[in-house]
Amino acid sequence: MRTWSSRYFLLLNIIASPYSLWIQVLLSKYGVDKDNLPLALPTRYGSPLWKAMGNVWNEVIQRTRWAIGNGRLAKFWKDCWLEDGHCLQFYTRSPIDKNMLDECVANYVDSNGMRNWDHFSSLLPNHIILRIVGTLPPIAEGEDDYRY
Repeated sequence: MRTWSSRYFLLLNIIASPYSLWIQVLLSKYGVDKDNLPLALPTRYGSPLWKAMGNVWNEVIQRTRWAIGNGRLAKFWKDCWLEDGHCLQFYTRSPIDKNMLDECVANYVDSNGMRNWDHFSSLLPNHIILRIVGTLPPIAEGEDDYRY
């Protein structure tokens, strides 16, 4: 395992604070969407620092987790928002429709703030359903989700 250097901390800052001005400028320069951070950074025409960050980006992004607030930023299937740190798409019993992969956590909660169990419970094994039961659903008026 690599040691945590300054580029790791820079990447963590990008992931945790994508709305700060200097990070928005940096991401805009390299064409990275701050609301949908990719699994790999485009490094073909980047500076040496950007290319070095691109070499460790995937490792860092996989180590981050989502704290759920209003549920509108974290992806239900693709992002790691449960305590164990695994993405739900890896636990499914059957293939997930491609359109569902980008749905956010809030899409699986009804207008009363209760989970829409019918939308996903048949796709996941019981031990994962129990983990979801053990987490609070997103709160519509809550703060934005954030990575940590």
